Amino acid sequence: MRFVIVPLLCCLLLAGCGEREAPRTAARSLLVLHTVASLMAEGPGAEAAVEESAARLKELELRLDPDQPTSDIARLNAAAGLEPVTLSPEVYHLLAVSRELSIRSGGAWDVTIGPLSRLWREALAKGELPDNEAVARTRALVDCWNLQLLPNGQAMLTEPGMAVDPGGAAKGLALDEVRRIYARHGVKSGLISLGESAVYAVGRKADGEPWQIALRHPREPLPARLGRLPLTDAALSASGDYEQFIDVDGTRFHHILDPFTGWPVVNGTAAVAFLVSGENPDAGLVADILSTALFVMGPEKGLPFLETLPFPSDAVFADAKGTVRTTAGFSLTP
Repeated sequence: MRFVIVPLLCCLLLAGCGEREAPRTAARSLLVLHTVASLMAEGPGAEAAVEESAARLKELELRLDPDQPTSDIARLNAAAGLEPVTLSPEVYHLLAVSRELSIRSGGAWDVTIGPLSRLWREALAKGELPDNEAVARTRALVDCWNLQLLPNGQAMLTEPGMAVDPGGAAKGLALDEVRRIYARHGVKSGLISLGESAVYAVGRKADGEPWQIALRHPREPLPARLGRLPLTDAALSASGDYEQFIDVDGTRFHHILDPFTGWPVVNGTAAVAFLVSGENPDAGLVADILSTALFVMGPEKGLPFLETLPFPSDAVFADAKGTVRTTAGFSLTP
């Protein structure tokens, strides 16, 4: 959710990047969208692609950051219960896909979770739990059906006090924006990383091998990991329970919230990684959103849910001990 400053899942380690470097390689890191973005591209258009992508990420931040009063999200939240707000096309698209996937997931993802995100962000920062009444009162404001998307590019939150939280979708949207820029510049090999919890692999490495992404163990310290995943022309997003949390009498209260209860998810899941094929034009956005939804569902509900999706995807669920359950196509190697 929006208030997570550190990456959602431990880290996605960029392992096995190969020793041979193709000519005309460009790389850049920048602080954007409350995280560190790492851009790498190879080919004749690599430098131009990376520079344009960095500028585009800054533009997205200005439109998506709820803490910036002039952003689309801040204006939408400020007008809750009052009037519609005109949005930029990319923000409108983010909300449209978010609403669609909220309905498809039965509410396991809800972009209107903003009031709960704020409540828990403040509580975790103080190292304490919010009281039950505050959670229940705030939970009543979460309902994607009260987010109206009008055909003229406007949106409205119908109830006062509502707020959208794009934090579980913004990095995925950014992945898709950057990979389109790469495509326009003819980049056929590259890696786009948004805060280590959202990655898109463009083609293969210069040596022809797939990119290798290592998934860290949810409890054991680095370099322990769940395994490595080969990634080619696909988006990978991850959600985990251990980057921001407090322990109260032996119970872990973390940042991934259950929209149904208003409390952190408790279903035995410690980490989820979700892969979406680049054939989907919204691969990054969908992966970002549904990695959170799958965490809320847990494997018992999440794995059957994946069978209903109309696009290629795979997932891995891990518990605190590092025991994993995966779809058939998710191939982890040591």
